[in-house]
Amino acid sequence: MIKGKTRNLHELVVTIPITLVLGCEVVVEPGNLPFEEKLVVSAVLEAGQPVKKVYFTRTMSLEQAYSPDVAAVADVQGFITCEGVSYPLAFVGQVYHNGLKTGMAQYSADGLVAQATKQYKLIASWNGHSLRARTRVPDSVKIDTTYLQRQSREPYGASYFIVAEFSAKEKAVYGGDYESPGSSYYYSGFSREFLIKPVNAGDRVSLNVFVGWRLEQSWKDTLYVKVLCFDEPFYDYYRTRQNSMANAGDPFFLGGENVFWNVEGDGLGLFIGMNVTKKRVYVP
Repeated sequence: MIKGKTRNLHELVVTIPITLVLGCEVVVEPGNLPFEEKLVVSAVLEAGQPVKKVYFTRTMSLEQAYSPDVAAVADVQGFITCEGVSYPLAFVGQVYHNGLKTGMAQYSADGLVAQATKQYKLIASWNGHSLRARTRVPDSVKIDTTYLQRQSREPYGASYFIVAEFSAKEKAVYGGDYESPGSSYYYSGFSREFLIKPVNAGDRVSLNVFVGWRLEQSWKDTLYVKVLCFDEPFYDYYRTRQNSMANAGDPFFLGGENVFWNVEGDGLGLFIGMNVTKKRVYVP
């Protein structure tokens, strides 16, 4: 298993389990475990942000002792193009989390800043394997209405949600998030409960974002709702991300077989555009 987690969307780390499904009448002898070496990519291109965190790793055989140094491929050749201009990928270094190596290698596309409504194409190769992917950074939305709502949830009692309403843009799907820097425990994390795919551009969307079980005084003047707009292919990935034998609790978990990636060729993973709109929420 190749595994790593972070909270920041820009420190998205791929988790790739190499799944082996054994039927009751199938016996696999040692030395015959199926394995296909692939290059794996994970990248979120956020509007207005430099593209400095493109992550690569590789699949590894279950019969091979896992080594983060081996998994974090440091010799990927590739580039990202936008409107006819190519930005080569440069190796930055291994990715660490809580002081430990994750098995991910970080690359940057120096000089490239993601922009709303622009199209981007990734081409990368390593050890005879090549992959390609396309994405569009969605346009931002205008949050028309936002408020804090108390809901009764039997048998759990009261809980608080932020409601955010807006009109959908073309070819985008939406998730909710919030942040409250005034809280004793600062929180910012993509909602794991649902992702909304509007039927048409201009459709009204209402997001409900859970924020807690009680009203916190620290929310006053510090509570913000965030609407995360993703390129459409993220929806197919999100709804199939649990098609794996491993735990897919993290919304950016890249699962195993039968997961819908937006990467083509001899590779796996996500190369996805994102736009974030934030608005302060009135707390009485």
